[in-house]
Amino acid sequence: MITAVLFDYGGVVAGNVTELIVTTSQGIKIQGDPSLEKAAHVLGMSYEAVSKAVENDILQLQKGEITEASVWRKFSRQHNLALPDKYETLLARDITTIYSQNEEVIQLIRELKSAGINVGVLSNIVESQVQCFEQEKRYEIFDSVTLSCRAGVRKPEEKIYQTALSSFGKINPEDCVFIDDVENYVTSAIDLGMKGIHFRYGINDIYQLKIKLREFGLQL
Repeated sequence: MITAVLFDYGGVVAGNVTELIVTTSQGIKIQGDPSLEKAAHVLGMSYEAVSKAVENDILQLQKGEITEASVWRKFSRQHNLALPDKYETLLARDITTIYSQNEEVIQLIRELKSAGINVGVLSNIVESQVQCFEQEKRYEIFDSVTLSCRAGVRKPEEKIYQTALSSFGKINPEDCVFIDDVENYVTSAIDLGMKGIHFRYGINDIYQLKIKLREFGLQL
């Protein structure tokens, strides 16, 4: 019996995946990370150059292994650039606007909680962005919060799913549904015994999500 639902944050609870678009130096629009594009603009560099240079650093940032300040200091040395004010939180600029909350999903979360279902969030994210969301009390709706930069591990690593499950107390993987916009992350959850739903807000309809949840026995 399903007793808990875990939501990814970006692309599910907040942010429309059809709007997570960046523009290359050739003027071509591609799927990408708008927060990194904002940082590139501030630094006066192309999105491609910044993305390639910090790709591995972002993974470490998401696991809390390094600081954002150290990432940009290294970048400035490599490219002989002066850093802007508040460079320590470049990745958080306009993050709450980029990832505005999806009210349909928020309402679904309320419905689940009213039905007695535990609801959590499981997100790959960097600390500066977490602090912005915390200032807006974005995570207060959830019964449990598992954030990669504070857990020291990120999706799709097995440990982060186990950490999220344990945050609910005693719960079996098969009693939890995990929802994410990245199919690989959903597959990893299913491999652990959880139920999984691949859902991309802006592409998939909220009613489709509800139908899938009902298929797992949830009364909505």
